[in-house]
Amino acid sequence: MSAFVSVETEFEDVDCIVDALVAAGFDRTHVEVPAEPVSLVGYHGDVRPQKAAVIVRRRHIGRSSNDMGFYKNEKGKYALWLSQADHSLVPHHLGMKNKDELVGRLKQGYAEAKVSKAAKAGHWGMKKTKVGGKVVLTLSKWA
Repeated sequence: MSAFVSVETEFEDVDCIVDALVAAGFDRTHVEVPAEPVSLVGYHGDVRPQKAAVIVRRRHIGRSSNDMGFYKNEKGKYALWLSQADHSLVPHHLGMKNKDELVGRLKQGYAEAKVSKAAKAGHWGMKKTKVGGKVVLTLSKWA
């Protein structure tokens, strides 16, 4: 049995977490957001004590994978449950090298989703471009 490890983030918005997972390569229909946190499942089909509020089930990651999911920690932020065995499997499934690249992509996707949400709320337009390998978000006020 592979132990789940908590990966700290500064995520606070569930909708933006879902958008970040989609931006990282997961299909939106494979991301679950239950009304209440539910238990994650291990690669043997065993129900684990770890619960999550945003979940990607193992069947959408790989046959020998565990579920992964985000849970609200004591700081009020959402942290990622990722099993030790999946530190390379999940990123590989998405065409990435390792857990650090996955977490980096999730952070970038979350930041973009958060800015986009704030821009829409303030009636701003947002344009995303890549400059020298970096993502640049340009905001413009709607008339």
